[in-house]
Amino acid sequence: MNSFVCVKGTSTGNGDNKSFTINGPNGAITINASAALFQNGTAMTTTTAGTTLEVEGNVQPDGSIAAGRVYIETDRSVRLEGNALAGAFNANTLTLNGVPVAISATTRLVSNNGQALDLTKIAAGDHLQIAGLFDNITNKVTASQVQLTSASSVTFIQGPVTAITSSNFTLIGMITVDATAVAQTQSFSDNRTGNHTKIDGAAAFILAVTDGLAEVKATGAISGTTLIATKLELEQAQ
Repeated sequence: MNSFVCVKGTSTGNGDNKSFTINGPNGAITINASAALFQNGTAMTTTTAGTTLEVEGNVQPDGSIAAGRVYIETDRSVRLEGNALAGAFNANTLTLNGVPVAISATTRLVSNNGQALDLTKIAAGDHLQIAGLFDNITNKVTASQVQLTSASSVTFIQGPVTAITSSNFTLIGMITVDATAVAQTQSFSDNRTGNHTKIDGAAAFILAVTDGLAEVKATGAISGTTLIATKLELEQAQ
């Protein structure tokens, strides 16, 4: 007799709406979703690495789950920090580090003096910190807070990995992270538990990224839609 279960995990790679694999609490689980209803009753055409899913269904003799319902969590946290370029704010969109960020009526805007920030007065070189949410279905980022801070040279993007190769990966569907300049012996780390643990080189870091369980914080320099990384950290997905 099959047992009904409800499990939550992250997709470990691309698939279709009939079969995919998620990382569950006790390891990888194969999901057969050919008869499943997806969020809002609409079948999902693709799954991508890092997509958070909740699956209801029956455990099969081989350990897989025949899904009845699949719920997709589309929002993932994003953090950006860097210096604004000229004309960064336009038509309710603020671009920082190559990432266009939608500004909504609920976005908290804070200046470095504690007063409300006027986005129309942002100038080239102003140092900004943005916290927001990435929708991995629409590939859009919406800001929950924008803060103007004191001058700094820090530039980073933190968010979910949406594509990966053996040598680089893509953050939030739009920024390619080039890891070739990262110091192999000291600038890869795992901070998913809150304690920075050294990772030995790019190959081990990329392997850890593919488990789909973590976000990546990439620090470096922006060139268009590429971040030339000098430091890479695995962060716990939010």
